Amino acid sequence: MTWDAKQLIRKRGKSTIKPVLYIVGDDRGERWRLFEQSKHKNQVNTVATLLTRQEEDVLVAYFQDVRIIDESRITDLGQELTDLVSDPDNQKIVLNFQKVSFMSSAMIGKLVSFGKKCDSAKVSLRLCNINDNVDEVFKLMKLGKVFALDADEETALTKIHS
Repeated sequence: MTWDAKQLIRKRGKSTIKPVLYIVGDDRGERWRLFEQSKHKNQVNTVATLLTRQEEDVLVAYFQDVRIIDESRITDLGQELTDLVSDPDNQKIVLNFQKVSFMSSAMIGKLVSFGKKCDSAKVSLRLCNINDNVDEVFKLMKLGKVFALDADEETALTKIHS
């Protein structure tokens, strides 16, 4: 059984979503956390931007959007990424891009900013499962020098532990 982020968001009232932390499991017994970062009244987000799970001492974050181009979604993602690096329990983070097929330059800017925050906070960061289209942009912008990139999550987890 897999969980769809839409199924996990709890709505309160007709026009607001209160920030809620969900802890759920899948059929492998893993723990997942779904963050809903809506802090503005009368703003309804239909899907949270990040789905996270703990893998031993590593926080693995999954992007839920296929195309990251909407300005408000990018702002929400930027805030969620900042919250991740601000948590002292998160000393190792893997960002998994398995669903992402396109992202705007604004999102790439948020990732670069997140990478700098990780460096200053001494947080290990690895990116994995990057789509060919996104990977091409990363190569053009020489982001392989900025980020540790891995082909898959298993490789990222192995390397972040070493």
